[in-house]
Formats: sequence, C-alpha cells, structure tokens
Amino acid sequence: MGLRIRIFLGMLVVVLVALASTAIVAYDYSQQQEVAYNNQRLLRKEAALGRSLDYVIERHGGSLSEDSISTIFTDHICELADVHGLMLSLYRNDGLLLTTSAAFSDEDQLPDLALETGVLSVLKLKGDRVISQETLGPNEITKVHWLVASDDGVPLFIASARYNPRPLTQGGIRPFLNRLAPVYLFLFLGAMLIAYLIVRSIVKPLFRLKVEMAKVDPLGNATPLDHRWNDEVGELVDQYNELLSKLRESLIRRAKDEREGAWREMAQQVAHEIKNPLTPSPLDCSTMLFTIAKPS
Repeated sequence: MGLRIRIFLGMLVVVLVALASTAIVAYDYSQQQEVAYNNQRLLRKEAALGRSLDYVIERHGGSLSEDSISTIFTDHICELADVHGLMLSLYRNDGLLLTTSAAFSDEDQLPDLALETGVLSVLKLKGDRVISQETLGPNEITKVHWLVASDDGVPLFIASARYNPRPLTQGGIRPFLNRLAPVYLFLFLGAMLIAYLIVRSIVKPLFRLKVEMAKVDPLGNATPLDHRWNDEVGELVDQYNELLSKLRESLIRRAKDEREGAWREMAQQVAHEIKNPLTPSPLDCSTMLFTIAKPS
C-alpha cells in the first residue's frame, strides 16, 4: 500500500472515529436526558395524583374507613386515571387490592392482587415511595407505590400508579439524528476532499523529487524544484536543490582544474621541445586534445 493511500485512509479513519464518537456521546447524553425527563414526569404525575386523592378525602371529612374506600373511589378512580394518564390501583394497608382503574379484559394491564412483602416493609418502615421496574414485552413499565394518609397522619391506604416511560426513540434523539445525518454526510465528503488535497500536496513534490533524482544530470539542464509551502517537504526539496547546486559547482570546478592541468602539461612539453629539439617528447597530442575538448 502506497504512502498516498495510507495517508488518505488514515485521515478518513480519524474523521470517522471523530464522527462516531460524537454520535455516541450525543446518544448517551440524549438517553440520560430521557431518563431524567421520565423521572421528572413521573414525579409531577404522582404529585398531581396525590393532590387529587387528598381532595377526594377532604370532601369526605378528611378521613375514610377501610370499608368506604373502595366504595368512594370506585366512582372516581377511572376519572383520575384518565386525567393523569396513569393506571391507578388502591390497596389496603395489608397489601390486598381494593379497587383499580385497569380493564380486566386486558390481561397485560391487570394489577397485582396483593403487593409484595418487600414493598409493604419499605412503606411501613420508611413511609417513603417505592419504585419498581418490570418489563412487559418490548416496553419497560415503572410502578410507584406510596402511602395516602388522613389529615391526622393516619395511613388510610396504599396508592399504586403504573407509568409507561416514553421510549428513547420517541424523544428528542430521533429528530436530532435525522438533522445530524446530512451534516455528517457533508462533513465526511468535505473530509475526503481535504484529505485528498493534503495527500496530493505531500505526495506530488515527493514524486517530482523522485523523477528528477532519477534523471539528474548536474551539467545538463536539470532544474531546481519549486515547493511553495514552508514545511517538511519544502525542507527536503531545499536540501535537494542545495545538493544539486553543490554537485554542479564541484563538477564544474573539477573540469576547470582538469583543463588547466592539461594546458600546463602541454606548455611544459612544448617548452621541452623547444629547448631540446633532438630529444623525443612523450607528448601525446591525441590525449591532450581529448582532455582539452572534454565537455565542461
């Protein structure tokens, strides 16, 4: 795999990891926000339902007997459940079912005929609300139980509400992702273009440098390379141009020295011929002419 492809794929992988990380963080944040929304919504509905129950109790003198609870609330429990959007059930203090807004024709909506011992223990010991989760098919159901007391603080009965949390896909995550998808596509295409331009700006000077080095002829028409960016590749190109210039100067200086040496040797031999015309001279004219005519 060439350098160009490695750099290009590496940059795309970095972009994809960044985009995927953003999507994961956004999804996790939306999930946390959805959980917080469902918890706050359950608290609001529970508080509103508690006020409605207190209002009915106050209308009947602020206290109710155990036998009259089912009679009084049977006429109101379905209305309260419809108003607050919850399935409401009332239990005696010992955990037995008194009345409910559930339709007995729907088996999935049927309430427990008796509360669990653990729920009763927490309610009696702490008097605090008890929340439990259960899964019904693909949906998760939240049940909340709390004590309803008279004006004197005497526990009258246990109220139990069944809440269906809003799924994450019905919250803000789906429209957010729908808006984010074209932005991600645009960013990915833009990243591909930028990666291509960056890779091209890196590889093109290196390729030119390779071609020029393959056909370099310092005494010929080899031209220095030009790189417009002051970066690492530019430093490499500058080093090549500097070495090319030094090599050319060295070869020219060497050729000049060889010519000067040939002329000096020829002059010495000519002088020898003049002074000693009868002494054979070792002058090799063809060698001298070849040396003088040697290209610079």
